[in-house]
Amino acid sequence: MIPKGTIIQVPVATIHQILDLWGPDAHQFNPERFANGILGACKHPQAYLPFRVGARTCVGQHFAMTELKVVLSLILSKFRFPVSPSY
Repeated sequence: MIPKGTIIQVPVATIHQILDLWGPDAHQFNPERFANGILGACKHPQAYLPFRVGARTCVGQHFAMTELKVVLSLILSKFRFPVSPSY
């Protein structure tokens, strides 16, 4: 049992280089390992954690959030929101 308040960190960079999961070329850049999908790339599909926080976060995450805000503002601009007289 893990005590309440314990901080658990997942060392993503380390997990992505474990030879038992990824094979003998785990330390090499090899995009061909994903030719058959994630299931064919490593022995445990949950070991692949590409889009998290920090240096390896999704490059499109900021763009997607900005695009969402723009679309939402365009939709909301089509409506009128009167202020209540009792406000």
